[in-house]
Amino acid sequence: HLDLARVEWLLGQQPVYRLAPSSEKLFLPLVETDSEHGTALVQTLRTFLEVDCSVNATARELFLNPNSLRHRLKRVHELTGDNPRVFRERVALAVGKVKNF
Repeated sequence: HLDLARVEWLLGQQPVYRLAPSSEKLFLPLVETDSEHGTALVQTLRTFLEVDCSVNATARELFLNPNSLRHRLKRVHELTGDNPRVFRERVALAVGKVKNF
């Protein structure tokens, strides 16, 4: 019953075709930027979301300086229009990552 309140479970009840358009809209610019410039924005965002949005924990996981991480998160914001450091915008990004980019 505890899983019923989790976003992951709720999203898992949705058909992929409902989530795919927003997922692609949000993540495609990150995937393209990573591919073209050798950056790791998708990995950075995924890690940030997985460690409860802790800058310090994410920086440790990715072996980055916290300021470098902040720069990457700013770049995610610029490319997607959603700021991973703002809760309601972070939720959109978390929903978007369901497609496993």
